[in-house]
Amino acid sequence: MKQERKNLISSIFTIIVPYMIYIFLFAKQANYMENCGLYIIVALPLFSVHGIVKKNHSNLNGYVLNSKINILLSVCLLCFVAIIGIILNFSILSYFLLLHCVAWFVSFYLTLLYSEIKQKFLNGETRNSEMTQENFYMNNIIQIYKEENIKKDFSNYLHDEVLQDLLSIKNMIYKLDKPQVKEIIVETLEALNNSIREEMQEYHPIMLKTLTIKENLSSLLNMIKETYHRKKIPITFICDDNLFLVEPYNLILYRMLRELVTNAFKHSKCIQIDVFLSQKKEKVELVVEDNGIGLDNIDNIDIKVHKGLASIKEQVRLLGGCIRIDSKKPSGLRITIQITMRGDNSYEYFINR
Repeated sequence: MKQERKNLISSIFTIIVPYMIYIFLFAKQANYMENCGLYIIVALPLFSVHGIVKKNHSNLNGYVLNSKINILLSVCLLCFVAIIGIILNFSILSYFLLLHCVAWFVSFYLTLLYSEIKQKFLNGETRNSEMTQENFYMNNIIQIYKEENIKKDFSNYLHDEVLQDLLSIKNMIYKLDKPQVKEIIVETLEALNNSIREEMQEYHPIMLKTLTIKENLSSLLNMIKETYHRKKIPITFICDDNLFLVEPYNLILYRMLRELVTNAFKHSKCIQIDVFLSQKKEKVELVVEDNGIGLDNIDNIDIKVHKGLASIKEQVRLLGGCIRIDSKKPSGLRITIQITMRGDNSYEYFINR
């Protein structure tokens, strides 16, 4: 009720005002007042439910149904109105039915529009993600979709990576008398071991509770450096020794830091990476910068190319924080993430994530 109070209020006025006018005009004509109370029962939910779609109408620019559906709906509406008008000779009852027919078509149109917008969000085609934050229903749909994607990715990993390697080893066991086969089996098992460890870190980072945040993140950075040891890129990490992050903020920032530093190793062509992590009262700030080639178009990042960065931007938004991406001079990229952390109340930011 709180979430949709504006829509409910507007719906009530949309229904009550014409209802009162109708009563004022036809109060003395009993045949027109018969069962008119059903009008509110039928019409109020109609406007309230579909008001959810319209409430952020300023954000719907560009999210319209394709021209074929628009034309088809318009033709159907005209035919419907013409047929009813001819049959009922445009009496009061005709107008009443026409009013509800138009409302029904508008309702149907908004339902299709909602479905279209949902698909654009799920396919990552939208540039304005604020709508999902304010729309409780849209946000829930997207979170369910993301969870299903995670399950699908994990299932594919088990099938394509783990299962295939195990089957290969099983087939090679019968040829253990050959030294070359033994060497292949050992290499395959080592690769499988590293792959599983990486996947475990991806789904749930292992942070030792006996170590501080700084020590855990330093260990993460060293692990990334070892993974890309051939590039020999030094990492400078500046963080207070006594910095403390409430769970699950520590896990979120751990994932963000890993993604940003890994991206720098993979794509930036840099020779130096600097990481800064600080906390001032309720504000936690993470800065990752490099002296590489940077990004061509910082304002409009292609989420299909930079999925990791797009995912971080979405997480930061859901946490009520902000992210800033700047070009460094003479070259490079600086990414600054600021998140509000409020101790025992921190979990309120993770509702509907």
